[in-house]
Order: sequence, then structure tokens, then C-alpha cells
Amino acid sequence: MAHKILVTDDEPNIVRLIQIHLERRGYLVVTASNGQEALEKIHSERPDAVILDIRMPVVDGLEVLQQSRLNPDLAQLRFIIISEPIVYEEISDGIRAGDYKYLCKPFLPGELMDMVDELFVA
Repeated sequence: MAHKILVTDDEPNIVRLIQIHLERRGYLVVTASNGQEALEKIHSERPDAVILDIRMPVVDGLEVLQQSRLNPDLAQLRFIIISEPIVYEEISDGIRAGDYKYLCKPFLPGELMDMVDELFVA
């Protein structure tokens, strides 16, 4: 059974690029264009992992992370953060704790795909 990945970014071209690469690797892909939509889809779609931009309209990615971590049902949900270098300081504690992975924009699609694959290595 293919893993389901939620891709959340307010830049449609980035979402589409990631979606194409994930689907080529056999992943099921769900998309969201802001944090509020991401929270809704986390609950309705139950993805195995979330690729999440931090700087987004409506609800930002930090709020998505916080709300997800407060829900015990989502404790095992895996996150890959893709964002600008300046954001690293805001999320560095979670990265060091191993709560999620971080990839700086701009990134190479192959780097992201390898990171996603690593999430599901037993």
C-alpha cells in the first residue's frame, strides 16, 4: 500500500513540482495551499507524512506543527519542513529533537525525495 503525503505550500508551482516527483515514486499525494486547509486535510485524509512550508497565509506552518503535536492521535505523523533559511531558528529545537526534518528553499527535488523515502525505511 502506497504512503499518503500531504504537500502544503502557498506557491502552486512548488506544490505541483513536489507532487509530480512524489507520484513518480509511487506515493499518493494530497495538497493544501495554506495551513488551515492543511489542518483540515490532516484530519480528513490521515496522511502518513506532511511536507510543510512555514510561511503561509491564513494559518502558518508553525501553528500546523503546534496543533498537530498537541493531538495524541497525530503523535506519529511525520513532517518535513521546507522553508527559507531564516525559519530554521524558529524550529531548530524540534529539528534537534528529531520531531521533523528540515530542507531549505530552494532545494533540489532529489534531495526532498530522498528525505521522504527515509521516513518510511523500516
